[in-house]
Amino acid sequence: MPRRAAPVKQKPGPKKNGPRQSPGRPTHQPTDESRRFVIEAAAVGTPRQEIAACLDIHVETLSKYYGNDIMLSKVTLLNRAVRVLSDQLEAGSLDAAKYTLSRRGGWSEKTDLTSSDGSMSPQALSHEAGLAVIDAIKRKHAKT
Repeated sequence: MPRRAAPVKQKPGPKKNGPRQSPGRPTHQPTDESRRFVIEAAAVGTPRQEIAACLDIHVETLSKYYGNDIMLSKVTLLNRAVRVLSDQLEAGSLDAAKYTLSRRGGWSEKTDLTSSDGSMSPQALSHEAGLAVIDAIKRKHAKT
């Protein structure tokens, strides 16, 4: 029995009811309102997944249309915070000075418990050092 040739597939033409529609959702169109929302939400740290869900779009779509807005909102927020800190430093705030020194200057108020050999094991005091500590304690209590 001879083999039959496979039927030739034809490209689908336009639907009878109008032009052929592309599959999926329509293209997202950012508005001024949606941009303001994204900027405000990103500035306060809202995760991208939640922002996208509020706009009913995919996270990749959010990044595509609002990526620059998100980046700029974070930079703007940080600039505002630095400006406030700078103003407090200029006004003489001790807390602002401590914060700046600890974050930018490597300063710390923590007590270092490590010994000279780098371990945290206690080191024995020499006899002279022990006597000096005892004398200092006696002098302190004698004054009170």
